[in-house]
Amino acid sequence: MLSMHQPEIITEPIILEPSLADPQPGTAAYGMMEQRYASASSFGPMPWVPQGNDEWAQAIYDRIDDMERSLVAPKRVLVEYDKGTADVEDQVETVVGGAKGVNFLFTAEHATKTVRVSGDYYADTGTGGLAAVLAQDYGTGLIMCGRQTGNPPVDERHPIKDSMKVLLPRTAGFLSVHGMAKGKFVRPNDAAEVQAIIGLGLEPAEATRDLARRVVQAAHDLGVYAIIGNDQAYYIQKGTPAKGLSLKRDADGMAVTNKLAALRPTTTTNYARQLFAASGQAEAPALQVELTHLLRLTPEDWAKKDRKARVMGVALGYKVLESVVQLSREANASDQHNS
Repeated sequence: MLSMHQPEIITEPIILEPSLADPQPGTAAYGMMEQRYASASSFGPMPWVPQGNDEWAQAIYDRIDDMERSLVAPKRVLVEYDKGTADVEDQVETVVGGAKGVNFLFTAEHATKTVRVSGDYYADTGTGGLAAVLAQDYGTGLIMCGRQTGNPPVDERHPIKDSMKVLLPRTAGFLSVHGMAKGKFVRPNDAAEVQAIIGLGLEPAEATRDLARRVVQAAHDLGVYAIIGNDQAYYIQKGTPAKGLSLKRDADGMAVTNKLAALRPTTTTNYARQLFAASGQAEAPALQVELTHLLRLTPEDWAKKDRKARVMGVALGYKVLESVVQLSREANASDQHNS
């Protein structure tokens, strides 16, 4: 039976149990796994998400689609995410906007295919167009538009970091836009998978933690399940209902648990925090957000989603990230009023 209950906000870290057993077909816990699987590509299993008129969502979707095609993949097919639109290796495209009067710096480091720590080679598709539209509205964007030879969050020296060094001291905050794979959950009774993870990097200021908590609440109000990666680990489920669903396990048979928190010292989130501190802006927010496929554009020849999910999901991804900027601006205004 379909659960009608939106996953509750996690206010205190939940300790995960690596010994957690796989639920058996026919049980309520297995039914939750099936619902989470369905929630990766459709809003049907999530009745708490806006289900009405989506004209506002279509407008956001069209803008992000236009920028993704312009900067990264003209036909939005998977093969294009290798070379993208780049003329030279490690080309960084700068998008200057700030039409709504805010100056954040956004990056899409994996907008095109990148060699990852695991040795795999893939892109966080849709992040380029998303970061570009955020930049048009709220500041400046740096987009890796193809032919990548390195990995910005891992390499100590990288062209995107060179651009950050020039631009960041003149901005009010930093947000790195990433994509993540499906299947993450925290509680066995979660009726949807985790759809957004906020990573705060190393030693975040309390103001940044408070901002992250308010973003989690804003996401919840939109119907999106978000967690703070520094505080909360997750399980991973794998498989399909047709072939069977189970937990991802390590070599010892224990359930794999993990965190996404931008903790590697070389991430752009940590680099941004260093640059802010050096320019006398130690309290400026620097964070990353990871979004599932549901909340971003995916290649037209790859991940399949129903029309509602294609349009509304992309729009909700934008709204979650927009809340980072808007809530940061509100906090700054409040601080200035009280000073």
